[in-house]
Amino acid sequence: MDREQTQALGILNHCLDLLYRDDRELFEDGVRCERCLVFRFSHHLQNYLPQVNLPDHFVDCDYDASSGPNGTRRCAKPIISADGTKTDRYVDVIVHRRKIDNEDRNGFFCIEFKKWNNYKRKNRELDEQKLKELTSSYGYRIGFLVILGRSRDRASIKTFIEGRAQ
Repeated sequence: MDREQTQALGILNHCLDLLYRDDRELFEDGVRCERCLVFRFSHHLQNYLPQVNLPDHFVDCDYDASSGPNGTRRCAKPIISADGTKTDRYVDVIVHRRKIDNEDRNGFFCIEFKKWNNYKRKNRELDEQKLKELTSSYGYRIGFLVILGRSRDRASIKTFIEGRAQ
């Protein structure tokens, strides 16, 4: 694992620790929606970036500075699924620099989340395919699949680099 991957994984783990510590009531009854947990995680992440010398990086739920047909902006990414079909998909969380000077270098890492009670095989395969595509075709250097457990020790992380699971 190189320095950048180690840094990204450290940031991810630190913010997961904060989420489970500071927002533990969101895990207690198990019915909070995934989006609520992802929002709180993103809050911790954005606040933490300046502390790890990444003040020029932002946390967004997706971002695309390029124009689509007729000059419209598209946030969803056309992702080719395992069966070869192309579907627009959104990314749960990205860490990047918004100023586009060299698009391949602006996407630091991206994250897909699933809750422990919403992790069917089909959902896992879709998220894994999305992370493979994001780390091979969209310039994100690292992708993470995070399964949020009912407790911090039950959470798991899978890493994707250059279109492959590590």
